[in-house]
Amino acid sequence: MYRYHLDILALSEERWTGSGEKQLDDHSTILYSGTKAGMNKEFTQYDERNLKISLEMDSHFVACFTGRQAKPSVAVYYAPTNVK
Repeated sequence: MYRYHLDILALSEERWTGSGEKQLDDHSTILYSGTKAGMNKEFTQYDERNLKISLEMDSHFVACFTGRQAKPSVAVYYAPTNVK
């Protein structure tokens, strides 16, 4: 993320079970929630007071930010191509 100057990254089909949060060495945070077809999200820096995250379903992710000038939202939806 640092190399490409990204602040938010959503990944699909990471296959991490359960949900939680991991801090990385480069001051990034990974928030994950999922079943076998879950999604992972990685943030460079965030303030818990100014960020609401919805991880309720394994196929979508919504982050709502609160700023002084604006309140942007990021939504990522994942549609699996091979449903069994």
